[in-house]
Amino acid sequence: MRRILPFSTLLLSLSAFGQEALYGVTGDQAGLINWTKIRTMGQDGQASGNILLDGAKPAFYFDAQSRRKVTPQLNGVGPDALPGATGIAALAYDKANNRLYFSPLFRDGGIRYIDLASGTQQKVVNVFDDRYNLVDRARDGEGKNITRMVIGRQGIGYAISNDGNSFIRFSTGSDARMENLGTLVDAESNGANSVHNPCTAWGGDLVAAANGDLYLFTMRQMVFRIQPDSRVATYLGNLKGPNDQFTVNGAAVDASGKVILSSSIAAGIKWVIDDMNTLQAREEKDPQWLNASDLASAHLLFAKAASKEVVQPAAITGRVGLYPNPVTQGILTVVFNDMPPGKYDITIMNAAGTSMMGKTVMVQQKGQTETMNTGRLAKGLYVLRITNGGRQEAFAEKVLVQ
Repeated sequence: MRRILPFSTLLLSLSAFGQEALYGVTGDQAGLINWTKIRTMGQDGQASGNILLDGAKPAFYFDAQSRRKVTPQLNGVGPDALPGATGIAALAYDKANNRLYFSPLFRDGGIRYIDLASGTQQKVVNVFDDRYNLVDRARDGEGKNITRMVIGRQGIGYAISNDGNSFIRFSTGSDARMENLGTLVDAESNGANSVHNPCTAWGGDLVAAANGDLYLFTMRQMVFRIQPDSRVATYLGNLKGPNDQFTVNGAAVDASGKVILSSSIAAGIKWVIDDMNTLQAREEKDPQWLNASDLASAHLLFAKAASKEVVQPAAITGRVGLYPNPVTQGILTVVFNDMPPGKYDITIMNAAGTSMMGKTVMVQQKGQTETMNTGRLAKGLYVLRITNGGRQEAFAEKVLVQ
């Protein structure tokens, strides 16, 4: 049985730490592909000269859990003195603690972080358990490298290897705990569009949504939605707009809720997704924009829609409440007002009775809420059906998606 971290120990309240800027991993200047420098990219995405990690030797290393000084090894050969010298392809920003998490390529100690709140120029590098990124390039190739990372809802971090066989969850609190949830699972609807395909699904970046889902953008412009508890990755489609030469290497949500996409090789250009429901991207040319192997921010996808829905208590009535209905922003909230504790299946079906999406939840208390991301559903009338552990219908209601 897979051990699950007690998330009561992981919950964090957001503080005022940090900036609204994007962060990016770049080279020394536009066009260079050494990808060793972590910079603030500015609220408008323009790269600044503020280099947070310069591939230089840190003041010292800390073990993230014991808080003792350590000397990590470089692939088991010798001291790892330059934590970013081989390049960085995964970056995530933890606003609550004002930390930047990153994963250096082809190194022991797969996930590390630097504390931006320290204010010192020479940063302390904190290292998680070494078990999750022991990469020997000659033996393993690039599949085991961690190349996608994000800090999601409630300060929980996620990281995914190139091949999708390591789906890692970690805390950003003082306990510094980490676990490998296992291999990502392709949804049945994916068909040939597997999340494990090295030609189309490796590389890229992760963004997190306000409802707990993760969205994976692969280097070859594929988009998957990942539900962390089930590890199921559902192929949503390919980006619309960028040509085949634009590799997607970085993705982050900006303050307005848009998704910013960067390429590790194309400077002066980024692509912007205004509406995730369409996957339509538009080009923005900016001579100051550096090619970046990864992006990070403190923002969550659909956060504005989620905050608007929370202030609609009038829609929460009966044994089960649904809001908003009609669904206008891609997020439907289900409230278990007065249902016995237990296991329930939530299914959204079309007019023909075909299941379009669903999830299994464990209800533990009255008033418990669950969210359904309806963003991939076509506009129209659906039925939300809730069945109990005995497959008996406990609730059904029409839902209009607009």
